Amino acid sequence: MVVHVTHQVRKETDQLEGLRRESAHLQVEWGQFLLEQSTWASYSRVRTEAERELQMQVPESGQIIFVGKE
Repeated sequence: MVVHVTHQVRKETDQLEGLRRESAHLQVEWGQFLLEQSTWASYSRVRTEAERELQMQVPESGQIIFVGKE
């Protein structure tokens, strides 16, 4: 019985260490994802893509019309 329990403990300890390594790897991936997400959503990137892909531009002050309650 002692041999069986010792084997079981070693097996489960190995499994636990594998899960810890996987957890650490997933945390690294999550951090990389957050960094990539912030890069894609940055104001300068959105503005550059709008100008390049959609030929959009910031209007001059004379082109802006305010609509709303007085």
